[in-house]
Amino acid sequence: MNTKHITIAQGFLSLREFVANYGITEIIPEIRENSNGYSFITFVNERNDAENVYFGSSIAKDYSAGTPVTRAMLDRLQIYQYAREDGKQGLRLVRKAGNESKVSIDTLL
Repeated sequence: MNTKHITIAQGFLSLREFVANYGITEIIPEIRENSNGYSFITFVNERNDAENVYFGSSIAKDYSAGTPVTRAMLDRLQIYQYAREDGKQGLRLVRKAGNESKVSIDTLL
């Protein structure tokens, strides 16, 4: 995904902000895994460019390939943006702060 036109400071970004800033229009509806065993979710923008966003190391064990991506899952996640060693922007899926033991009541009723 070409992100040269996007300038966002390092830090946390809600999934809504990520979708708006990157022009995301679609998502692959299940978690996938690369050949090294790292799990990710694929987001697709309006130009049909895909962005594989990997789970951060602290939560990767909780998300395995083939698991359906649900609203409840996405409600517990946010994006962490950081500068990679090569100077490009990196993205990771991380747990929302303070959300470790809570679920939306709407998902239970």
